Amino acid sequence: MSDTIRVSVASYGDGRNLMMVYFDPVTGKKVARSSGTTNRREAERAAAVWQDELNSGRYQAPSKMKWEDFRKRHEAEFQQGIAPKTREKFSTTFNLIERLMRPTRLRDVTTDAASKWIALLRDEGRSEATVGVYARHLRGAMNWAKAMDFIPNAPRIRPPKGGNKMKGRPIVLEEHERMLAAVRKAVPAEKVAIWQRFLDGLWWSGLRLSEAVRLSWDSSEPVAVIMQPGYYPVIRFQLGSQKAKRAELVPCAPEFSELLEATPEDKRAGFIFPLGLSSRRVGALVSAIGRTARVVVDEETKKPATAHDYRRAFGTRWSKRVMPAVLRRLMRHKDIGTTLKYYVDQDVEDIAADLWKAYKKGDSGNTAGNTTPQNPTIPAVS
Repeated sequence: MSDTIRVSVASYGDGRNLMMVYFDPVTGKKVARSSGTTNRREAERAAAVWQDELNSGRYQAPSKMKWEDFRKRHEAEFQQGIAPKTREKFSTTFNLIERLMRPTRLRDVTTDAASKWIALLRDEGRSEATVGVYARHLRGAMNWAKAMDFIPNAPRIRPPKGGNKMKGRPIVLEEHERMLAAVRKAVPAEKVAIWQRFLDGLWWSGLRLSEAVRLSWDSSEPVAVIMQPGYYPVIRFQLGSQKAKRAELVPCAPEFSELLEATPEDKRAGFIFPLGLSSRRVGALVSAIGRTARVVVDEETKKPATAHDYRRAFGTRWSKRVMPAVLRRLMRHKDIGTTLKYYVDQDVEDIAADLWKAYKKGDSGNTAGNTTPQNPTIPAVS
């Protein structure tokens, strides 16, 4: 039997659109589709186009999968191997799709429907960054649907970039010191020293909250400090133990190394910061300390300092000391674009201050063209 498909035109009654018909060469079943016209010549042209698409493999039937069935498959198959927070974001995204887009079948999630959905999210007052998060999760889900052949093509979804604005801002040394003082008001007296040491650890290490809470002296643990004679201290991340999921060795920043080395060798066992609490609880207490210290990192929302603002402070400090490629390794960003976006584009006042410091030093060897003109057009700076 030939595998070539031949599409013919058939009439199913006067006044009705002509049908395009072929027999599947594998199953032998008849497949029919309306030509959309009662004109035979137009119907034959449409049949010829469809026949060419079928034989070349370009034609794919629209999905009949119900949206609720797709969600169950995605939750049971794709989401099982991802982090709990990411599963929560998918769940929120799907809930928003069902409330605002109301798809009956998976194919209802089209490019046009997704664009209108993004507009509705904005109308409800969500920030561009938040809308971008939900749009990226929808795009990821639709790309998975395409990869699984649930739909012939994934809709084109363009998430808002949300600008360069961080959810918080880097705290400064004076604010860190205020938070150290505020620890006494937020935790029991017997826990003050370990909590102050933990905040110092966040300040000097650049670790994410969950990483700092799990950081261990035991080299067999997922996140562990490795200290060997003759070598600089490093942190080893086992596969899946950090946001990027990859196994990695990362050098400790010098100040964090000094903090670690202050612990006597016979005391180097268990967690480096034995707080005895979950990451969620630790994060809540850091925020409470920030609130007590009146360290506000977003004037619009009055958001108090968090553990991640400590990481931002670390990245900002080191962005002035090392090149972007080195900073990327230190921050463990998957994409250097993240490093450039948040940590290399420094505040204009900081850059101006650095320029004037260099100018006032009067470094020899680079004075030509940098001397004050006879008739300056800008005010002198004392």
